[in-house]
Amino acid sequence: MTEAGAPAARIDYVRPETADPRIAETMRQLPPLKVYGLMAASPGTFLQWNRVGQAMWSMTSRSPQRCADS
Repeated sequence: MTEAGAPAARIDYVRPETADPRIAETMRQLPPLKVYGLMAASPGTFLQWNRVGQAMWSMTSRSPQRCADS
């Protein structure tokens, strides 16, 4: 919790501008959701997690971009 009592992330979000080039390239292809910045704090996990997510989305009729736009 922050001083005002609002919850705060304990892990800093990674931004494409400050990320490793490989992570930044992947992040730029994704919708701007905070969960991606959180997962990118662990680069190896992020890349594998993203591959699993891509495989799951390819099996559905909705894309991550359309979900972010909803």
